[in-house]
Amino acid sequence: MAYFDSVKNRVLWQKELDRMKQERDRQEREGSATEKSTEGVGKENPFCVRMTFEQLEQEVHQDKQISRGVEHEGRKLNREMKKTVQKEKSL
Repeated sequence: MAYFDSVKNRVLWQKELDRMKQERDRQEREGSATEKSTEGVGKENPFCVRMTFEQLEQEVHQDKQISRGVEHEGRKLNREMKKTVQKEKSL
């Protein structure tokens, strides 16, 4: 904790703590932001999509299959590029 050995750093940290306390008090007066943001979850919130665990597992499984296909195509393209580079070197 050598940072607080300096008087200057101790004063800066105390100012930061005071600022954070003021912000916390302000949020408590106005009501916390988390309470406001969770009011419309799943009802009116267009960014929230409800799904079951099974649907989520299916989606993850599909993503894995797609990524495997992309990896396979990437390896295939990599082999083809190596062949063309070797041909160019031999010329």
